Amino acid sequence: MSVISIQVLFAGPAIPAGTTRTNTTVVVTDSAGAAQTFTLTGSETPVGFIPSVTVAAGTGSILLTDNSSAGPIGTPTNVPYTTGGSAGSVLQSSGATVVTLTP
Repeated sequence: MSVISIQVLFAGPAIPAGTTRTNTTVVVTDSAGAAQTFTLTGSETPVGFIPSVTVAAGTGSILLTDNSSAGPIGTPTNVPYTTGGSAGSVLQSSGATVVTLTP
C-alpha cells in the first residue's frame, strides 16, 4: 500500500459564461481497481488539497469532473499516476499534482 496526496488546481475546460462551478469530483482508482471519491468545494486548506489517500502500489488513475448545479461541466479529465514515482509529479494539462508520501 502507498499513501499519496493530491493537489487539484483545476479540472476541466473553461467554465461557460453564466455557469458557476459548485465543486470538483475526484475519483481515485488504484492499481487493484478500488475507487475512492472525494468532493472538493474550494473550502479546503490549501484549496483543492487531499492530504492522504491510501492506494495499492502501482499505476492508477484520477478522474476529475467539474460540476455546476445543473451537472457536469465539459468532459471529465482522466489522469494516470504511478506510486513510487518522483515526488511532486505534475500531471501535464490536468491541473493536478500527485505526491507519493510512502513507497
